[in-house]
Amino acid sequence: MELMNQLLFGIFGLILFGIFLTVQVDNQLHNSLESSLFWRYTVLLRSIAYFFWFLVPFFGSVCLLPANYLYIASVVLLALFLSGWNAPIKRSVMYILAIGYVIFCFVFLHFFLKENSFVARANTVAGTQIPLMIWEFFSIAYYLRKKRDYVVGVIIFFLALQVTAYSFRIITVNRSPHLNIQNIVNADLLSSMMSWTSNGINVIVYILINAYLYRRLWKKERESTYKYDIASKERTRIQELLFEREKLVSYLLKSNKTASTGALAASLAHELSQPLGASLLNAQHLKSLMDRNVVKLDLEKDIVNSIEADTRRAGQIIRSLRALFSGDAITLERIDLIGLVYSIAQLVEPECKGSNIELLIEMPERCYINANSIEIHQAILNVLNNAIQSLKSKNNIEKKHILIAINLQGEQVTINISDNGPGVPIEREHSLFELLDSQKESGMGLGLWLCKHIMTRHGGDIFYKRGSNAGATFSLVFPPQSQSMI
Repeated sequence: MELMNQLLFGIFGLILFGIFLTVQVDNQLHNSLESSLFWRYTVLLRSIAYFFWFLVPFFGSVCLLPANYLYIASVVLLALFLSGWNAPIKRSVMYILAIGYVIFCFVFLHFFLKENSFVARANTVAGTQIPLMIWEFFSIAYYLRKKRDYVVGVIIFFLALQVTAYSFRIITVNRSPHLNIQNIVNADLLSSMMSWTSNGINVIVYILINAYLYRRLWKKERESTYKYDIASKERTRIQELLFEREKLVSYLLKSNKTASTGALAASLAHELSQPLGASLLNAQHLKSLMDRNVVKLDLEKDIVNSIEADTRRAGQIIRSLRALFSGDAITLERIDLIGLVYSIAQLVEPECKGSNIELLIEMPERCYINANSIEIHQAILNVLNNAIQSLKSKNNIEKKHILIAINLQGEQVTINISDNGPGVPIEREHSLFELLDSQKESGMGLGLWLCKHIMTRHGGDIFYKRGSNAGATFSLVFPPQSQSMI
């Protein structure tokens, strides 16, 4: 019987030590629990206790003292560990258990020093162990209410079986004559069988708890894998969307380049139509004089000078538009804004008179700005031409007029061009300065877009305002100028 007890204690010790080794290797599992240290050391101390009982036949009863001390310490740690599943362990609880453990050690030592004290030692161990086992049972039962898991249910069943087995064992020990038994290793058959049963159930509880912890780890890893797969799919989808975005941006850049090329061609046609048209009229007039053999040197010289001036202006427009669409840096110079406005007014005055449009000008005595004269000339002329075309399209207006006014407010210079025409339809106001947007049947929607582009290049802007009764007002706002310039 002694050999059988020794063999089973050795087997139980090896099983628990194997569990301890897995706990040591798999830190990731138990670091997720607040009381992970309790689990490690309860397994280690229980396995060492079994090894000490295994060594009793070799070294005598001296091994019983550390065996029982380590055994009860492992029971205390297991109770703390299972209680920690529900809430953090309070320090006051740990202090009470530590005091109780010290008392147990002194009581057990007292009986250990006496002869034939096996029953008293067994009662001391049972009196300490059974209440802790009941605490373990209720801790797991409470945990099961929160975590519905069949493995936890099995653990509860074996904990209840463990309490029952230990209770029957202590009853058996007290009802049987054990005066000649010195320790648990050389107990009789009935006591040994109860010991095998209770300790076997105890080892099964440790195995089930470890299995449950690994099951939790497996679930977490599976959830992590699932989330990683979802994240991978989302990342792949995002990469596909980013790739589609890059393709779209590439297409838009190509489309923008095509639109810019078209806009440049349209701008050339738009801006060159006036100087080339003037040159054509002057050339035809000169040819008419030559066909009639009319020799007027002064007149012919004036016509040739006009053709030359218009040709030069056409060349300047080409260079200016090329700079606009190629993104070249703007060349600024000090220009007389009043003189520039008057020169533009002279260009459009014949058309205004022919259409019964009164051209009004309100300007201060002097005004200079830093700007590119060719580009600003184009912007002002485009707005004026739009105003003229708008008034020419309406014959029901008695007194047609256009007002060009330069407004100075501190360092701010603004050119306001107003007319009393029909104005801009409300539904078109939001897209008024967009490329290729036009309400004119013969227009290409280029003039106002080009004005916006020019003013933006100069650091200024252009705005539209609906008149109080009718008409439209376009304001060309220049960046702040120094007082010495103005």
